[in-house]
Amino acid sequence: MNNGQGHVTESNTGSLDRNTGSRNMNGSVPTFEEHPWKRCNVDIEDEELIREVTENSSAVTDPLKHVDVNETGLHIWRVKGGALIHWRREDYGQFYDKDCFLIFHIQDLSHHEDQPVWTLHLWMGQHVTEMTFRQAAYSTVTMAGARLNSKAVVHREAQGHETMTFRRYFSSITYLKGSSDESYWCTTRMRGMHQSRLLKCYRPDAKSNRYTFTEVPPSAGQLDTSFVYILDLGKQLYQWNGDLCKTEDVLRATRYVQQIKCSRGSEIKVDTVSERTEEEYTHPFYMFLSHKSYLTEDDQDETQNTLSLSSSSSSRRSTGVGIKGVLFRLTNDKGRLQFKKVKNGILTRKDVSKEISCIVDLDNLCILWFSLKVAAQERGIGLVIAQEYLRHSAHPTVPVIIITEGQLSVELDRTLYR
Repeated sequence: MNNGQGHVTESNTGSLDRNTGSRNMNGSVPTFEEHPWKRCNVDIEDEELIREVTENSSAVTDPLKHVDVNETGLHIWRVKGGALIHWRREDYGQFYDKDCFLIFHIQDLSHHEDQPVWTLHLWMGQHVTEMTFRQAAYSTVTMAGARLNSKAVVHREAQGHETMTFRRYFSSITYLKGSSDESYWCTTRMRGMHQSRLLKCYRPDAKSNRYTFTEVPPSAGQLDTSFVYILDLGKQLYQWNGDLCKTEDVLRATRYVQQIKCSRGSEIKVDTVSERTEEEYTHPFYMFLSHKSYLTEDDQDETQNTLSLSSSSSSRRSTGVGIKGVLFRLTNDKGRLQFKKVKNGILTRKDVSKEISCIVDLDNLCILWFSLKVAAQERGIGLVIAQEYLRHSAHPTVPVIIITEGQLSVELDRTLYR
């Protein structure tokens, strides 16, 4: 299969949009408001990309050097200029929309498996640049292939479109604007000033107890009586409880605030504000937001996009077996990667197991499946192949799972009939 590069030919996969060059499954023009990397081409043999990643990573310790790959655990790195920087364990579950992160989960199943189950996730923020994405994709392919011998299940996760497997690692997920260079530890400890942030607390999936905290513009106009908000001023934290918010939301937000306080130290002050407080016009919480009351159209649109991403991730997720989808067979004819439609409808494991390598497109999830007949080197570039397929599709930001015959996947079990 080479490196997944070369000309891509298609058979029964939809029309080609003449203006954008992208395949459009429903005839509408693709939107480009967020995720600028989604149409990005990844060439792991690009000399400039290899040189930049190598130069940046050469001064950084091997990310797996101090990781016991046989012991159950979770490890996270931020991708910075191609280098993998260890993420503070206290900040696990906290992600910035201009950053990429690698998440490595190890599950020791030695009681009934020969080796632990490895799952490697590449997470991309809503505003990650194409260059950052290319560097992160290269780092992911390198770790999955060269370091883990293509034995890990690989996921590609986009902000607001995460898989169930990914979300289960964290009791809550926080989406923050900017890069981690603007975090509390960088701005306060290193520069002496902190970027204020207003976080909205909510549950994307009403059936789940896992919460999401999303940064919204710090304006009084953002406050919704049905939700809880947290205003982070660095040394001072305010929790605002709307009159119609649920008790469990208040309790979860309170716990979240206390976790921040414990992480930053005892000098951090916490204050709780009720919507109907008598000090509505003089309380510091409202005084701060009143100075930020003006919102541009871009602020409003971005807030709506960010929140709709998180809510759609649960509504678009598969709800059971027997999901309708499209099965594409992967072939490589003299460097020409081809996706040939094999079946459209209810897909089964039997359909998949007949193939040497194939893509299962479920509209809300993309699964790239390899049989054991495919060489490990070729399986290692699965992320490149999946990106090449999705960047021409009508849904380029859906989660991707790259899995080899015999490996475990919760999503695969939930979506395909036995």
